[in-house]
Amino acid sequence: MADRFATSIKIGGAISNKTLRGLATAIRDNQFGFIWGDELSGTESTDEVVLALRQEIEKQDGKLVCVNIQCAEESLSDFCREHNLPYCKSVEGRYEFNGEIRWWVPGMEEEAFSDADAEGSYAMISVDKVIEFIEENFDENDPGFTLNLLLAELHEKHPPEIMRLMPCE
Repeated sequence: MADRFATSIKIGGAISNKTLRGLATAIRDNQFGFIWGDELSGTESTDEVVLALRQEIEKQDGKLVCVNIQCAEESLSDFCREHNLPYCKSVEGRYEFNGEIRWWVPGMEEEAFSDADAEGSYAMISVDKVIEFIEENFDENDPGFTLNLLLAELHEKHPPEIMRLMPCE
């Protein structure tokens, strides 16, 4: 049996009715839900999931967060990328694994990744990565390398805020 980890994914962007139906199908097929421990079974009709999805978007003022307490591999993030829906996915750590945060926004070539705390709540960067960045970018003859440059680079390693999911025609 594959390892399973508690996963949440925050989804945003503008979405058409057709894409909303596809998103509902992806949520159902990956057995995500909107409340921890109350994930979809995969047997619901697309219409049932679309209705639940619309209610959740309205109830949460456009902030859609899908959760799965026992997530294995999933394709929900693939669906989001294929339909230009930005997302931020948090995965709890377990056993010898760190938590992780993965995110994507339109314009990125691929999903970004950061290690996270055990709950998958806070992105972390290792001291090794900081040292590697300094070694690659520091030139003692170049006064342009500053702490601000280092902080800007580290800021890029953190996930962005995901905007509301906005259904449109």
